[in-house]
This record gives sequence, C-alpha cells and structure tokens, in this order.
Amino acid sequence: PLLELLLSCRWLADLQPAIAAKVMQGEELSTFAVEGHGSLAAGRIEGQVTVPFAAACRWLVLPVFEGERQRIGLIDLRHPGCSHELASQFDLSYDLHKVFFSVPAGELSRADPDFPLEAHGVLAVAELVGCTQSCLKWVAQYAKDRIHFGKPIGSYQAVKHTLANSLMMLDNARVASQYLAAAFDNAIACGWLEDIEASQEAMTALHVAKSYASDSARCVVENSIQIHGSIAMSWELK
Repeated sequence: PLLELLLSCRWLADLQPAIAAKVMQGEELSTFAVEGHGSLAAGRIEGQVTVPFAAACRWLVLPVFEGERQRIGLIDLRHPGCSHELASQFDLSYDLHKVFFSVPAGELSRADPDFPLEAHGVLAVAELVGCTQSCLKWVAQYAKDRIHFGKPIGSYQAVKHTLANSLMMLDNARVASQYLAAAFDNAIACGWLEDIEASQEAMTALHVAKSYASDSARCVVENSIQIHGSIAMSWELK
C-alpha cells in the first residue's frame, strides 16, 4: 500500500514516532482510510471505513470526527474490536477491505490538523499519471516490436495518431498534477487553515487534476487495448 503507507507515516510521526520508525524500517505496515471516517464519543472510536490492504497492515490512520471537530486517529487493526471483509472490486490486484471498528480512543491529533486529509488525492493523482505513463511506454514499445504485413504496426498512420493522442492526454494530466503539487505545497506552507484563498486554490487544482488524470488514464488504456488487439484482454500478456 505505497500511497497509504506514505501518507499514514506523515501522521504517525506526530501521533506515535516509535511506530512510525518501525513502519519506515519495514518492521510493520500502516495504511490509511480512503473512504469513510470514525466517530468519537464516550471515549470510543466507532465506524466503518474502506481500507487498502487491511489484511496485511497493523496500523490504520483515519479521520475521526468529534461533532464538527476533525482529528486524525490511530487504530490497531489487530484489536478485538476491529473486523474486516473483502470489498467487491474489479481490480483483483488491489486488495480493498471494509473495516468495522469499535475501539477505545487511542492517539488522536489536535483538532483540524494542519496537514490536510486531501493530500491523499495528490498522491492518487501522481500514481495515476505514473501508471498512465508506464502504460503508454509499454504500448509504444509493442507498436515497434509487433510486425504485421512486413512492417511494425507503429509505422501505420492510424496507430501513430492513436499514440500521439495518448501522449497529448498524458501531457495534459502531467501538467495538471504538477500544478496540483505546487498548489498544495503553497497552501500548506501558508497554513492550510489560515490562508483560505490558497487552500481553495489547492482544492480547485485537485479537482481539475483528478479529472484530467482519470480521463487520461481511461483514454490511454483504451487505446493501448486497441493497439494490442485481443492479447490485451488476457492475463498472459507480459
């Protein structure tokens, strides 16, 4: 769980530095709730969240609400009050779980943390752009290697145009992701809760980058499947 590990370690360093050190050394794994939140009441944290790779991880970092106040909480996934089940999903390579919990409140950040929860979206956009770039790299190489009618299929105009359109989509997403990273850096440096204008600009950049990155990924993958032909629909493709 690369993205969740990176993000959860950011808060673990504040909540439990000793645990953060173990995670960074690879002794334990941590993850972050990508959907849902916990509720704090009567000294307990209760709720349901969607968590990647919950079965493999020891620690869960998640948003916790106490009324209108938002905090960051830490839960031990091995606690008897925690249970999880595999969530239905299309991507069989991405282990996604529903986690249910009712546990005593442990470590909590102060209300309204300076480092925004929305930072997960920044990392998700970056990962999506990277996956799209890798996909385009693979299909471009395939177009060079696949010989049909005595020539590489990449020499045919229809394939060239498809690859060029894919590259244009990828470049748009990459520029949007770079602006997003700069906007979040600026908003955090100015104080996420203090400079409202900078925070709003960062959130606008997040929505724009998500749109570009998801459209780019869908377009490039669809074009890659088309260029690969029927082999693209099989698990045997290496």
